[in-house]
Amino acid sequence: ALIRVVLGLLVSVVAVSLPFFAQFVSFIGAFCSCFVSIVFPAAAYLSMFKHKLGYGSILLHTGIVFFGAVACIWGTVAVFI
Repeated sequence: ALIRVVLGLLVSVVAVSLPFFAQFVSFIGAFCSCFVSIVFPAAAYLSMFKHKLGYGSILLHTGIVFFGAVACIWGTVAVFI
């Protein structure tokens, strides 16, 4: 419990002392959540099963990776606009 309190206080001090902390957290969230939830699973599936997949499935998963990359870039840029 003490570790939680100390970490909470430390994060609070950092958040108050840095003027653009919210933008930093938004940037990390936009980049990581989109990458982890959209791009990585489809890319990993393609990487592991590429030789067993048909043309349509490869095209679908490549499209998902492309869409996820575009959404990741779009969300990351939108943080700073």
